[in-house]
Amino acid sequence: MAKSSRKADNVTAGQDDAPTGPSLGDEKRSETVDVAFVESLVNEAKSYARRACEALSARVGELEERAAAAEDRMTEYDRGGVKYPKDTREYVVQAGETMSQIAKSLLSNAGLFGKIAMWNYDRYPSLRADSNGVEEGWKLRIPPE
Repeated sequence: MAKSSRKADNVTAGQDDAPTGPSLGDEKRSETVDVAFVESLVNEAKSYARRACEALSARVGELEERAAAAEDRMTEYDRGGVKYPKDTREYVVQAGETMSQIAKSLLSNAGLFGKIAMWNYDRYPSLRADSNGVEEGWKLRIPPE
């Protein structure tokens, strides 16, 4: 019913379905107002996009600087191109030692044995199944403190 009442509002007596509205001159003025409004929206969107691009560009610059600084602290260590900090140490496992003992003596925290294990998964895959099981003579990478 709402549609029919709207249609009735647009129909004048004696003109079947002829829309009523502004004259031709008013139509042009209305278009000009609409174009000006659209232009203002476009300009606003361009301004927003420009500011967003500037902010993203600045953020990318910051991230590139941080990546370069991190790269300076890293060195290629081992084949495969896996990178570790330059201050990574190596430790040779002695007979009867466990990873917990090594972590406690080198990192002052026996709970960090898992971190040492993760740093050595590529060398000693068996550490994935038993991260505390080490063998005499293994060369373990020790993460910086």
